[in-house]
Amino acid sequence: MHPQRAVSYFDPAKVTTLEIDVAQDDVPQLDVSPVEVARPAKRVLLLEDRDDFREVLCDHLVSRRFQVIFVPSGVEGVREIKKDPFDLIICDMMMPGMGGEMFYWAAVLATFAMGTAAGDMTAYTLRLGWFTSGVLYTVIFAIPIVARRVFGLNEVFAFWFAYVITRPLGASYADWLGVPQALGGLNFGRGTVAVGLTVAIVIWVAYLSITKLDVERSDPAATGASSPAFADGA
Repeated sequence: MHPQRAVSYFDPAKVTTLEIDVAQDDVPQLDVSPVEVARPAKRVLLLEDRDDFREVLCDHLVSRRFQVIFVPSGVEGVREIKKDPFDLIICDMMMPGMGGEMFYWAAVLATFAMGTAAGDMTAYTLRLGWFTSGVLYTVIFAIPIVARRVFGLNEVFAFWFAYVITRPLGASYADWLGVPQALGGLNFGRGTVAVGLTVAIVIWVAYLSITKLDVERSDPAATGASSPAFADGA
């Protein structure tokens, strides 16, 4: 097993400042350029089993002021995620034990199963019905959005929170529109609802792709977007 390494940066806010009275003539004239104040380092989890690739990626991320924790397998990556949240996860697709693709689909299947179970619980077990369940999950879906904008909720946690809720949210409204009135629906038919929602989703995705309204703006210097090494596709 490869050792883990955590890289962090010195916090200028914790520096103790000493004020000393000296004569003006004794003060040397220095050409001091402005110093950029370091921002809190964002946490990055790097899953890569090859030492050479891992070192290159790690060195680049560290140079861009990220706090990097790396592991050589997907299994160890899951353990790290359970310990602390991360702002970004970079995962190799081919790794021993659990590769990047298996890591991704395991997360997707778990969230879909959880979301479906939650939707059935509110509609059937709690007898709230399809429409009431849809309104309930709409409110829950808005929680990470508000928490992210107002309280600065972790991006990864906010994404997966909303991702899980999209399953019971969409299913509740779709069932309410499609099932017969005897079951509490509007009886538009499942096929009609499926086609209508597909068209709506395609239009919405195209709109976001053009306007970039869902892209969160950030400082290029802090994220490394302006790095020459990655700008050239290296």
